Amino acid sequence: MSAVLLGLLQAAGELLSPFAVEVGGMPLDAPGGNSAPCVHDLDGDGRFDLVVGEYEDGAVRFYRNVGAPGAPRFEAGVRLKHAQGELRVPYG
Repeated sequence: MSAVLLGLLQAAGELLSPFAVEVGGMPLDAPGGNSAPCVHDLDGDGRFDLVVGEYEDGAVRFYRNVGAPGAPRFEAGVRLKHAQGELRVPYG
């Protein structure tokens, strides 16, 4: 597994320097490595959340940003679901 590195956009549209994403004080490792991270304000609270597609089985995890602008802090990830079960993306 490899730690997820990314930069996030600030509200002003400036790119932050890349950093290792931590969850609960530990580097976030995506199962199977080769993750596909994306940042988006998924819950509409004005903070960029993290969505990660997993290489291992195509699951998609949502990490809610509970930090401050410019200082993101992510909660533990949860697998996203839809009416037929877990959300999956192409993988492998």
